[in-house]
Amino acid sequence: DTPAAGRSRRTRWRLTTTCFIKSQAIAVWLFLFRCIKVEPMVVEGGLFKSEGSIIVWLTDDERKMPVLVKTKVIVGSMDVELTSYTGLAGPLNSKID
Repeated sequence: DTPAAGRSRRTRWRLTTTCFIKSQAIAVWLFLFRCIKVEPMVVEGGLFKSEGSIIVWLTDDERKMPVLVKTKVIVGSMDVELTSYTGLAGPLNSKID
């Protein structure tokens, strides 16, 4: 388990990554990445409907940069996609050219 604090404009919630789902290639915007798919467990309440309602795709390299997030919330669902990136502290080895 890796605890992390999530934050919206006014609310903080606690996330714990508990489930690695699989490795896969993900296309977002104009990029293609080798990713790992994980499911952080979220405490129910506030914006989130229930535990485990977020799926995150992270680059499968030392950066672990989020490239895609899909979540269900009280009012429906949200998909968040990486559209650009700059200023990385090193190479992004998971990018597929």
